[in-house]
Amino acid sequence: MRTILVLLACLNICTILHSQERKIPFNGILTDLTDTPIKKARIYISSPGSYSTTDKLGLFGLTNVQPDDTLHILVKKETYRVAVGGMRSMEIRLDTQTGKILVNESRELIEKGFDHVRRRERNLGDIISGESLRRSGRGNLLEALQGKVPGLNISKDGAPGSEGEVNIRGLKSFISDSTPLFVVDGFIVETLNDVPIYDIDYVEILKDGHMYGARGANGVILVFTHLP
Repeated sequence: MRTILVLLACLNICTILHSQERKIPFNGILTDLTDTPIKKARIYISSPGSYSTTDKLGLFGLTNVQPDDTLHILVKKETYRVAVGGMRSMEIRLDTQTGKILVNESRELIEKGFDHVRRRERNLGDIISGESLRRSGRGNLLEALQGKVPGLNISKDGAPGSEGEVNIRGLKSFISDSTPLFVVDGFIVETLNDVPIYDIDYVEILKDGHMYGARGANGVILVFTHLP
């Protein structure tokens, strides 16, 4: 009997672990009140660094959405929140002028499984919201980041308009550049001086930028703006 109980316990644990690893699709569609698709909106649950983007039809997909989760919908500079309420899919109609939101569950979207799952997920680094940066009172992005990210060091060299030396990994070298890679809305740039701090949605600091190859060896500063 004891052996049977042990086997049943092991089976139960394996079942729980399997269910945790299983990716359950959660599909949705975002439109305005006239059923016109709202495209390029960002949909996320808890972290703005892991989101789904609505396509030209307003479709989006997430995985493992819990019944008591809340969807955050970022449209341009405004964030709207919708309680999942136990639904397994969502048809969301949003009036961006009044903030009115109508939500229904769709059997059709549930049955599509992973058809519309388009996610942007990766190992997240330190994330700093644009609102937090603006509260610093600094007009320059790098200066606003100073003190908000462990290991980030910025030393000015006195040259007008220069960003000085930027280091986020504590690796300084006299013979090679230790400057991290700068990426703004998916595009590699040479400087962050031209990014208005009031346009920033959030910034993510990756100390390990291996996904960018050799150029990310010194880390990556990823900037995401409100711009469409």
